Amino acid sequence: LLGREVDVVTEKGLRKRIHDRVLKEAVAI
Repeated sequence: LLGREVDVVTEKGLRKRIHDRVLKEAVAI
């Protein structure tokens, strides 16, 4: 159960990081 929660949190973190990176690249263009 704990492992699954960590996976979900990590997935959200990665998704947010990718989203922020995409926004920065879009602004750069």
